[in-house]
Amino acid sequence: MKTLTLLFTLLALSLPFIATAAELDNYEHANFSKYEEPIFPPALKFDGITNGHVELIIDINEDGTVADWIPLRSTHRLLTESVGRSLQNWRFNPAKVDGEPVPVAQKILFNFDHSGTVLISGTGLDLHMRWIREMGIQDDRLAFELPDLDQLPEPTDIVRPLIPEALAKQNKEGIVMVSFYIDTQGNVRIPVAIEWDPDIMYARSAIHAITQWKFKPPTRKGRPVVVKAIQPFHFKKSEKAE
Repeated sequence: MKTLTLLFTLLALSLPFIATAAELDNYEHANFSKYEEPIFPPALKFDGITNGHVELIIDINEDGTVADWIPLRSTHRLLTESVGRSLQNWRFNPAKVDGEPVPVAQKILFNFDHSGTVLISGTGLDLHMRWIREMGIQDDRLAFELPDLDQLPEPTDIVRPLIPEALAKQNKEGIVMVSFYIDTQGNVRIPVAIEWDPDIMYARSAIHAITQWKFKPPTRKGRPVVVKAIQPFHFKKSEKAE
């Protein structure tokens, strides 16, 4: 297996048809089985703030529990903290493929009002496979995009995906695109296989590997921040799994 030129340089590559989770006929979305609504922080009312919003991405385990979450944007730190407290009690009916539970990632946007909280939308469920991580907010920094950084993230530890044995015997090439976040410690969080061709087993292999990658902490104006990134992987016919 060979990784395409490291990080963020090949997104204009001409790719063949690539599958996504939304296109699977046998895919069942996750949905809430237990929901605790975040409250509007009283302290904001005293400051004259009466509304706001928080967008986050959450990582849902196969058993419907929340494994990890990252705030993407927020109008106030206290709103982010309110969401963080409530989601510790959320539970989901897990997503399924062929009737079997699978982990997923989901974006959720909240609209806050001093009289209550409204869940506006939940989008972007995609298949992924990852290690369970400790949940919680580390600080008030939100996720940035690559152009916002002082320089592109530099990997310090790279684990190469293995070609699944069943596919190696078939001598099939494969392409996988993985979206993920790099946190302020340089850890990979909430990796999602957003596209793959031709088999989902390649996606599982890519996710298993990239979860173990490490980066120098990304910075913006000299300060460590969380950033979203995309990594393409190319599994070649001439290379076999180890």
